[in-house]
Amino acid sequence: RSARALSLIDLPPHLLVAAVRGLEANRSVRALAVESRAVQVTDGVAACLAEALERHGRLEELELRLADTLLGDEGGEAIAGAVSTCAGLTSLTLDLGGTGVTDIFGKALALAIAEQGTLQDIAVDVSSTS
Repeated sequence: RSARALSLIDLPPHLLVAAVRGLEANRSVRALAVESRAVQVTDGVAACLAEALERHGRLEELELRLADTLLGDEGGEAIAGAVSTCAGLTSLTLDLGGTGVTDIFGKALALAIAEQGTLQDIAVDVSSTS
């Protein structure tokens, strides 16, 4: 029996990318939580994560806790784009405080949420932690 929920906490970037790419092979996963407290997530890692989310397409819950990482608008926009493609997504939590995301990301996320259509619970934190 396949897992319905997957939590990835503090994986080195190469393992995080490999794990999320594995989502395509395990379409039974409905909830994904990624937390990075000690690992620096970059725009490139975020783009790989976004691509995997788009290919999986069946998530109902997505929680990305990437505060205080090297994430910027490019990676943020990739994540926002992936959110818009997850047709069954009902719950979204993004903790991006202390990253380099700006209003550019905010606009992309607002558009993605408007296009997405099934979200019921949304929590987004982009506050500064410094």
